[in-house]
Amino acid sequence: MDVDLSELDDWLGTLEELQLSSMLFCLDIWEILREHESVNPLPKNKALLIEPVSTGVM
Repeated sequence: MDVDLSELDDWLGTLEELQLSSMLFCLDIWEILREHESVNPLPKNKALLIEPVSTGVM
């Protein structure tokens, strides 16, 4: 039985790219939170609201 794995390989590559992008996004958010916390520490019962940043990806 011949199986064409190129489409599956493409999907795997796409999933890996999405995973990497989400990890980098989370690291960026974490860095923003750390910088903000060092400048203006938040009380423990308060939340920090961050406006979304456009990544140009749709």
